[in-house]
Amino acid sequence: MELSFDKYVKEKSINRTLEIEGGFKKEATDRGDFTPNGEFKGTKYGISARAYPHLDIENLTRAEALDVYARDYWDKVVLPCYPIEIQPMLFDMALNHGVKRANQILQRTIGVKDDGIIGPISLSQINKANLLELCNERNLFFAEIVSARISQSIYIKGWVARTKKIAKFTLELLQNEI
Repeated sequence: MELSFDKYVKEKSINRTLEIEGGFKKEATDRGDFTPNGEFKGTKYGISARAYPHLDIENLTRAEALDVYARDYWDKVVLPCYPIEIQPMLFDMALNHGVKRANQILQRTIGVKDDGIIGPISLSQINKANLLELCNERNLFFAEIVSARISQSIYIKGWVARTKKIAKFTLELLQNEI
């Protein structure tokens, strides 16, 4: 059975982000590696102790991570009416920054109120969204993080590189080179 292009984009995007995230890590400087109660559990495949305090992060399987990616991020942030060119980046942002923050960055890109709620006004402007502007807004968000918490500056080079990787991946995907 052949996948539709939309499902192909979803599957490839989810797998690409999983590759970028990599395996288990525990970094004392990464707030995501701690549960809200302060337990140091780490992150695996981008699934953090902060977002999923109930999960056994270290023993999380790839299949479990893929289920979380689809259910809690792709299916909540990528709507079928969205331009294909923004879908991989939007998904990656949702995983990294949360669904609401990803929606806010998208809303800034299309010039509507950035409340994180995708309603009729956001949807009426969604065709204004493009990959370059979404990348720029994401990188501005990174600058805001560092401005608010200078200790996070050690991550900015990697964050920007990630944006570039997802953008390159998206362009290759759209050209069917992947």
